[in-house]
Amino acid sequence: RGVIAAVVMACLDILGKRAGLSVVALLGGKVRDEIPAYTNGWYRTERTPENFSKAAENAMGRGYSVVKFDPFGSHVSPLSSDSMQECLNIINEMELTANPGGLAAECHQRLDWLDAKAVLDYMMGRGSSAWAWIEEPLPWWDPEGLAGLANSSPIPVATGENLTSVRQFEDLVSRSRNLILQPDVMNLGGITKALEVCRLAERHGLRVCPHDAQGPVSRACCVQLAALSPAVWMLEDFDPWNAPWAQEIATTYRAERGMIGFTDMPPGLGVTLHWDKVQEHPYDPDGWVPLFETGWEQRRGAS
Repeated sequence: RGVIAAVVMACLDILGKRAGLSVVALLGGKVRDEIPAYTNGWYRTERTPENFSKAAENAMGRGYSVVKFDPFGSHVSPLSSDSMQECLNIINEMELTANPGGLAAECHQRLDWLDAKAVLDYMMGRGSSAWAWIEEPLPWWDPEGLAGLANSSPIPVATGENLTSVRQFEDLVSRSRNLILQPDVMNLGGITKALEVCRLAERHGLRVCPHDAQGPVSRACCVQLAALSPAVWMLEDFDPWNAPWAQEIATTYRAERGMIGFTDMPPGLGVTLHWDKVQEHPYDPDGWVPLFETGWEQRRGAS
């Protein structure tokens, strides 16, 4: 799917640049000129409630209305009572810090049904108004479980970054409507397939927040989706917390005060790679985030 996506994106980029048109213009035209962004990757700090709160205040000060975070560290179900309490303490502090509807809890598929239900019950018991969504509390290959959690909760369940076909999204939507769909352009095989997921969401009155953690080309693809479909609610933004060189390797769309604007869309995907800068940072086989190791949230390997 990744190879197919790369070919599809390259072809659309070439066609657009040859024609002097953005991919959005090639695929139907814009429905808007800007979209809100939520921020991720801001919690590169020691894992305590106080540190998470301070980091969240800094992120919100940049204009983001929603901040996403993983309160679970390296913990994986079944959680001990001490581990569960440690995670809930961070959740509690974040509820006190954020604006209403300003939190998204990333679970990275590390919970089982009982722990996921316990976390959701805790959130609901304290009032669910702080939460925009809870993300992938269960593994993506358990659509029945994810839908069951969603149907028992006022807090939407977000999922979809690992799905590789539109049919999988159709299956999820048939089980529950309390969902935020998170298609990943690369995993689906390109923009046109991701747009099909957006059209599915439009038909069923659902919101889409595309998964976007792969850099400037991925960002450009997600902006095309946001410009094409009113179902796209927000885009993901890691930029302020990445190493400075990550922004130097390409010219693409950036968030300003929590909004990503695209009034004037360049031809093609709207991204230009600076190959001299790319060559300064060759592929590093150790440059990944080990999500189940202690301290992973500081992302040392990816900086």
